[in-house]
Amino acid sequence: MPGDPAVRDGRQTVLAADTIVWDSDGDVLGKPRDAEEAHRMLRALSGRESRVSTGVCLARVDGGGDVTRRSFVETTRVLFWDLTDNEIDAYVRSGEPMDKAGAYGIQGRGRLLVRAIMGDYSNVVGLPVSRLVRELDESFPEGQGLLQAALLGGAGGTTDDGGETE
Repeated sequence: MPGDPAVRDGRQTVLAADTIVWDSDGDVLGKPRDAEEAHRMLRALSGRESRVSTGVCLARVDGGGDVTRRSFVETTRVLFWDLTDNEIDAYVRSGEPMDKAGAYGIQGRGRLLVRAIMGDYSNVVGLPVSRLVRELDESFPEGQGLLQAALLGGAGGTTDDGGETE
């Protein structure tokens, strides 16, 4: 689009991603419609291993109109504690599960329900950042050096004191 600040010299990079939670039976657990469904989902996850998969697609249009695409799926295994009905009820009453796939948010109170994860924590939150940075670094000219810069504290990383860099 002319004048669009995201487009420079006819170049544009687009990122699209979506995350699903699926239980050990292979059933996809979307966002619960109500508290009763949230309770059922959490009961199904209790004491069991589930998986969280995020599909990511990157597309880059260069100045000449050529398109480069890169896509991948990252999957993380999540093991839940055996949950009591009282624990599930309390969590559902918090309201947190209602806008989360699988009826939990590992970045919030839901972390207290999770016993272990095998894989990328940020994938469970909703975007596999580590893999994304590596894909950008390896596949796109603008991304080359991004991983090293992030590890050195640049490129939107964190400082030694835990603060954000620019």
